[in-house]
Amino acid sequence: MDFLVFINDLPQNLTSSVKLFADDCIVFRKVAGPEDAGMLQKDIDVLTAWQSKWQMAFNAQKCYVLRVTHSKSPKKFIYTLNNTELAEKKEYPYLGVTLTSNWSWNSHVNNTAAKANRTLGFIKRNLHSCSKQVKNLAYKSLVRPTMEYCGSVWDPSTKELKQKLESVQNRVLGS
Repeated sequence: MDFLVFINDLPQNLTSSVKLFADDCIVFRKVAGPEDAGMLQKDIDVLTAWQSKWQMAFNAQKCYVLRVTHSKSPKKFIYTLNNTELAEKKEYPYLGVTLTSNWSWNSHVNNTAAKANRTLGFIKRNLHSCSKQVKNLAYKSLVRPTMEYCGSVWDPSTKELKQKLESVQNRVLGS
């Protein structure tokens, strides 16, 4: 609770949108041109001043730029934090959902299916002699939550992505 009170004033002087969750902070805005990019950089500078005031350092090596666009040749602006250029990422996991620069859910579905398959393999290796009821309970409590987490946000829209997730379900049915 103390930490939340401590950072509660962080977004007060920013013009960009801010999302805080635990110790994560996302600052974002639509950047249509140099003026918008300048406003975003100004907000990053405000964060730099905030960290100095409260003696709390942001690690610029763990801060990234994710440009979300469908443009084939987006304008690229350089942003800095603590005099360090922020690295650009094409995808980034945030709160369990893989966000991508082109708003595709392929990476997220691939990550979700891989994690669910690993968990399913763990269940099969360690509960092979247990009853179907125990295996079913393990599946429902360990695998399905992974498959359904934030599903309303990233619900797969292509046949290929749906099949990738259904292949995990088929492994369960085949066992």
